[in-house]
Amino acid sequence: KKRIRARADFMMCHSSYGTRMVLLTTLCLQSFAVRHEHESSLDAGTDNGCDANDVLCKIRSKMVHARFECQVGQGQAYKAFDESADNSFEACGLRCLSEPKCVAFDWNSDENSGHVYVTLNLTEIWVNDACRLFKPNRPRLGFSMWGRQYCNRLAPQLIKLSTTTTPLAATFSTTASLEEEEVPVIVPFVPPSTTEIPLVPPAPPPPIPEVVPVVHPPAPEGHNNCDALDERVRILKALLELHSIAIPKGSRGVRSFSQITGRCLEIIEKLQEVEDALDKIDSDGKGKILEALEDLKGNVQKQKKRLELQNQMDEMTNELMLDRGQLRAELRELQEEALKMMPAPKERLTMQQLFQKIDDFILEDPDLLSKFRAMNPCMPAALQGMQRRAFTPLLKIVLYVIISKPPWNFLQDNPWMTDEGLHLAIDEALAGKAAYVKGLSHGLAIPRLSEVKSQAYEEIVNVQTQVFNQTRGWIKPWNSGTTCNGDKKP
Repeated sequence: KKRIRARADFMMCHSSYGTRMVLLTTLCLQSFAVRHEHESSLDAGTDNGCDANDVLCKIRSKMVHARFECQVGQGQAYKAFDESADNSFEACGLRCLSEPKCVAFDWNSDENSGHVYVTLNLTEIWVNDACRLFKPNRPRLGFSMWGRQYCNRLAPQLIKLSTTTTPLAATFSTTASLEEEEVPVIVPFVPPSTTEIPLVPPAPPPPIPEVVPVVHPPAPEGHNNCDALDERVRILKALLELHSIAIPKGSRGVRSFSQITGRCLEIIEKLQEVEDALDKIDSDGKGKILEALEDLKGNVQKQKKRLELQNQMDEMTNELMLDRGQLRAELRELQEEALKMMPAPKERLTMQQLFQKIDDFILEDPDLLSKFRAMNPCMPAALQGMQRRAFTPLLKIVLYVIISKPPWNFLQDNPWMTDEGLHLAIDEALAGKAAYVKGLSHGLAIPRLSEVKSQAYEEIVNVQTQVFNQTRGWIKPWNSGTTCNGDKKP
């Protein structure tokens, strides 16, 4: 399925630094290891990722290539009866050959390919779908946004095995005639002759050669302490950390921050391609249907053609929308993970400092100021329930804008986070979801938003703030006395 080719750059140093040599060799082997994605090929003469001496692998690869005919495309939407993470042609082909009802499969080399499946009890599970098996279906050929190939299963090619003595290689010949009939030759058993062999005394063993101690050359000038090797070890360690292999979804392991954000950028780009494709179908689809109907005569023919083209458009739209949902689900998970790993600012805001920033921001925005001042901090506490419910959506808006502007500039400085993703993160953090609460608190160096939400109403809808300060234009109800939020009680 995959192959690792490794080479090592061996360096000589004084024998007293053997430990460094072992470490350097190991790091070299790891740093130069590369993963080769399989490219589909029908050429049975290639080794298809097999080692030079792995005969069984070559035979298996040639057998799979001989049984399928492939082209760019994918199977009919929602018609796959089996999905798996086998992201190579050979692995997916062998899976199809093991299923009698499989007549075709499509595959891609993306190890993270998959989608979210909602069970009957509304539980979301991740399903890998790099390899999809199909019964008879209507494939969509000639185009695939995700690099899929659609492979039709061919009828098996019968091979005749001769009953006479032939070389082993001849038994794998695909050109043997099926019409010839050969009768096996029965040879009677003849016991071997038993002639006496004179005993000869064994030859004396060869003399043991004298062991000559190996003398290593002295270390080159300037390398007496293996400084160059230590520096190379440091560089290779940094390269390994920078180019570490991404862990597929659902497997155990640790992904680096750069890997996660890089994958986020790839998904954002793919989402834009999906949106563009949906817009194109929506804008050009009706026009193409009308063009196809111009040369037809008769209402019945036109109606049949219209329904056929409309069904094709609906299938393409449904497939793209399914892909969009899967990409958005993966992007949300990656953004949540990135929030917890992103480097935090040096200075951390206290709760009171955050409320002061919110107070200043509301005062500078006339629309928000009017909405907040529609609330009455002097209303009896028992009657403020409706105000509290209206306060939470306003708080979300304020937090989103504050985080997006200086000094954070969160969206501008972090292109892996989308506008939708930041809205979701704030909503989930205010709702108390632990992952987003910790992620935003760590990444922005602010108090936990679940705690901010519990105190924000009393701290902002309060006569001590600038929003509800009478010198700033707010008018206190004449009969409120000292019952307002923030009033000093007598």
